[in-house]
Formats: sequence, C-alpha cells, structure tokens
Amino acid sequence: MPGEYTLKDRCFERGVLSGMESVGIIGIDAYLVGGGAVQYYTKDPDLHRPTLDADFQAKNYLRKAQRGVWTHNTRILLDMMGFPLEKTEETHKKHTGAEVKIVDAGGTEPFFVHLDVFSQKYIAENNRLIEAAFERAQTFALPGQKAGVAYRIQAPEDLVYHKSRRLLRGIENKRIISEKERILCIASGLLDDVDTSDIQTILATLVDLRGRNLEETTRSGFENMRTLYDDYRDQKALYDILLLIETHRDHPLFTDPKIIPQNIKADKSLERKLHYHPFI
Repeated sequence: MPGEYTLKDRCFERGVLSGMESVGIIGIDAYLVGGGAVQYYTKDPDLHRPTLDADFQAKNYLRKAQRGVWTHNTRILLDMMGFPLEKTEETHKKHTGAEVKIVDAGGTEPFFVHLDVFSQKYIAENNRLIEAAFERAQTFALPGQKAGVAYRIQAPEDLVYHKSRRLLRGIENKRIISEKERILCIASGLLDDVDTSDIQTILATLVDLRGRNLEETTRSGFENMRTLYDDYRDQKALYDILLLIETHRDHPLFTDPKIIPQNIKADKSLERKLHYHPFI
C-alpha cells in the first residue's frame, strides 16, 4: 500500500514514542492499541499491515483542556525528534480525544497519532472491563526509548476483543455472512481451532479494497463507497485478529483466551445490540 507505514518507518516509530512519552509528562494512564499494537506483536515483518496511524487509548475520561495538553506535548516531542512543529497539525474531537497529523511523514500521505478517550457513558457502563484491560497491559521495547518511561501496549486478548466487536455487529446486521463461523469461533476464545492459512490472501484483498475505494471516489461519485469502506474495515479487523492468532502459535501471546468471550458478554454496548450465539 504505497504511502502507508509500518513500525520500520521513522514517523511510526517516533509517533509511538511521542504519544507514549507525553502520557508520562501529564500523568495519565494510556497505552498503544489498534493495528499499530498488532505490528509490535507480529514477528514476521512481511505480514505487517501498513497503516496511516498509531492509536493510543486513555484509561480515564479527559476534559478538553487535558486532551489539549496531551496533544500539544505530543507535538513538542515530535519536534524534538525531528518532525518540526510546522510539519505537524493538531485536531481536537468534541468528545473522544484528539489527533496529531504529521503532514510530511516521508511518504505520499500524512501519518496520524490518535489520542483517544472513552466517553463518560462508556466508562460508566464498562468500567470493570477497562480496569481489567489496563491491569493486563504489557510493556514493549522501542528504539530510542527513554529510561524510566513505561511503554505500554494493550494485551492480545483485549486487542482481539475490541476488533471482534465490529465483526460481531457485522454478523448481527447481516453485513458479514461468509466469515460468520470463524468469527464466532474467535469470539468464543477457541483460538486453536481458528484457521489462519489465508492471511496472505486477506492482506492482498486489503490492498485491492483500498485501491478500489480510491478508484470509486473518482469513477462513480461515491456510489459504492459505503459498502467498500465497510468491507475494508471488516477485513482489516479480521486480518489483525488472525495475525495475532498465527503469531501466538510460534510465540505464545495469550495469557487466557477465555478473556475474549468474557469481555464480549460483559460489554454493555454489545449486550444491547447482540443476541449471543450459544457457544460464545
């Protein structure tokens, strides 16, 4: 995927360093999540799924001023790491955090450091899930890291749970049909039974879907964009999950796969929308 980045790229590496180090400066609890986190768990660099962002999740709700400090400090640290302030921009979302955009990231597209915050409603409904996930957080090593800073990453069980949420909703609204059994197997924590032999095929599909998204924008005026975009996001989530499972077979990652279905059942936002399959 031309213009997209992996952890080998300077913008990715320093985006993660700056986001993590700014957490310590302002004294909040946060860790690396999402596709970027999956890359750090993946031993085979040929299987890294290129991305345009690194995602951080804060444990507690942050007010607008606190989000602003987190964002500004991330920019300052990026400046110190070789990405001048004039090459970065910051955007503040109304309720869910902020982001720093590295305008000139070294490729054909910018790179984003997302600094995300749970809504107060989500925290109120899922506080036990959040607390347990942060207890399971792991530390990881980074080139150029500072002594005394805890570089933290979401545990594999929790990455799978969060990525499964989208896929389970896709099953519920009939958007996902062909992958239903495999997704339900993952959601049940039966990881040893999950077939991962088509990882390379799914990665090729992601490349194709991204190209088609761009083509559809110009060719048919967004006519099929929603369907293509949903399919692309679904395939990304499935790919990341399968990659964690495949990596686990050679380099054990999961402390307890039962955490995955336990989280799904305990998630109040899923509970309202899903009728659980009997074996989850």
